[in-house]
Amino acid sequence: MKIASIALMLTLFAGTAAHAGLKVVGNGETLAIDTTEFPPQMQKAYGVMAKRCSQCHTIERVIVAVRSGITPLSRSSFTKDSTKALVTRMLLKAGPSFDKNERRTIVLLLNYLLDQTKVAEK
Repeated sequence: MKIASIALMLTLFAGTAAHAGLKVVGNGETLAIDTTEFPPQMQKAYGVMAKRCSQCHTIERVIVAVRSGITPLSRSSFTKDSTKALVTRMLLKAGPSFDKNERRTIVLLLNYLLDQTKVAEK
C-alpha cells in the first residue's frame, strides 16, 4: 500500500511538472485552461476559442493536443506548423459562425499554448 501511494505521488508530481506552463481546472466536460496568468490579449483569445471550438467538441481535445503534440481523433501532429491548417479545416466545418479574424485569434492562442508547454518542459 505504501509503495502504491509513493508511486502515485511520483506520477502526479512528474505529470504536473511536465506541463506546469499549461494549468487546467475542472474535469471532464468542465475541463478548461486556467488563463489567470495569461496576458490580457491571450485571455480574450481563449474566450474566442472556448466559444467557437466548444460548439463542436470539448476543450479537453485542445488540451490533449497541446500537451501531447498529437490531435486526439486524427492522431496527426499538433505543432505550430500545423495549427493554421487545422483551424482552417475547423472553420470550413463550422460554416459562417466562425470568421477569418477568429481563426487568426485561435491560431495565435494555440501557438501561445504550445510555447507555454514547451517552456514548462525545459
